[in-house]
Amino acid sequence: MGAAGVRVFLDGRADPYPATVWADYVRLATLHPGWRDVLRRRRINAVVAERDGPLDQGLGFEPAWRPAYGDASFRLWITRS
Repeated sequence: MGAAGVRVFLDGRADPYPATVWADYVRLATLHPGWRDVLRRRRINAVVAERDGPLDQGLGFEPAWRPAYGDASFRLWITRS
């Protein structure tokens, strides 16, 4: 059970998310055109990305995003606003 008022876009479980959520996830994870629009449209303000993966690298070029934590495998990005 999560905290009250906290919305989750996608997590690692195999929950039956709608196909549109999975399509947006693939767009983000692979940095396909429109990935920035997915972040805005879904009001995503935190991302856990595989270190040096496409999304991790892409967010590194986005002024609105900054790394908040990282280890050898993953990095947590949050919006500056």
